[in-house]
Amino acid sequence: MGCGASWRPGSAKTCRRARATHVADLHMTLHFPGPVGEERIARLRELGDSLVLPAFELVLDRIGCWPRPAVLWAGPPAAPGPLQAFHAQLEDGLEAAGFEREARAYRPHVTLARKVCRAPQDPGFRPVRWAVREWALVESRAGERPLYHPLARWPAKKIASGGGKQKENKLHSPSTSSNHNGGEF
Repeated sequence: MGCGASWRPGSAKTCRRARATHVADLHMTLHFPGPVGEERIARLRELGDSLVLPAFELVLDRIGCWPRPAVLWAGPPAAPGPLQAFHAQLEDGLEAAGFEREARAYRPHVTLARKVCRAPQDPGFRPVRWAVREWALVESRAGERPLYHPLARWPAKKIASGGGKQKENKLHSPSTSSNHNGGEF
């Protein structure tokens, strides 16, 4: 449930301890498997190699905050079809590889800031059109900024309509992390 606030860079400082997300860490998590040992990273890469994400556009036109864990976020009103389908395939593949399914429903969002005491009341947010051109397996490294470091990337595929030839596009959406500190797909 969101707080229904608007946001501009710099407005995340709605309390002294608020911390804006580093620009290199802006991403949309597809799955968070938590800490993963080196032996399972190879399996996550194989899974990534087997999946195809179609290129699509994502519109982030909602701003909200979750009081717990004190996160300010931007997101779409609902996951578009290509994202829903890909997320389901990823979850199935992760489960087949021995990872647990997420207990909570998938809510696509980009974390803008953490440790936010309250949502800003500033009306400066404008919708963002995000051309999804790739996805990645990333690891998080506690104490570092940026926090997330890609281990592998896969391009999204532009699917031609009418049975035409497929073209590759580059995308950027995150990630699955196999990492000592935890990560995300």
